[in-house]
Amino acid sequence: MMDEMKIKQIITLLAGISMLASSKAENNTGAENEASPAGQPASKMAKSVQNLNNKLKKIIIPEVHFEDITVAECLNILRLRAREFDPEPDENRKGVNFVIRNGKDNGKDIGGLKVSELRLSNIPLGTALQYICSKAGLRYRVEANAVIILPAR
Repeated sequence: MMDEMKIKQIITLLAGISMLASSKAENNTGAENEASPAGQPASKMAKSVQNLNNKLKKIIIPEVHFEDITVAECLNILRLRAREFDPEPDENRKGVNFVIRNGKDNGKDIGGLKVSELRLSNIPLGTALQYICSKAGLRYRVEANAVIILPAR
């Protein structure tokens, strides 16, 4: 008898959760209409981020050789090389934007950090970026229109 009562309670609880979820879905106008902070629909932003992630995988840089240069210089070289080797046929869409965002806590200029030495061959752009961030103690985040370089947490 007790087990039957528990089962009924669980079914009632699940029905309530289901009704709540469907009510929220009806009130929601959909992800396509939700505006992001940048003013773009959320689905368009997600597609932009996915496209940029694909570029980081598909753009192959034949050779990377950095020796005692700043992160800002490394990123500028990667930006130029990404544009050069991007298979995108539309000239206006070639390449990748990089933005350096300094930390709010210490205000340290992370673009001025040095990469002592880095030599890579036939490497995806994203992997080269990972190595640069690792060497300089940084991290990056892919957003809709740019790759953001950030201080490590």
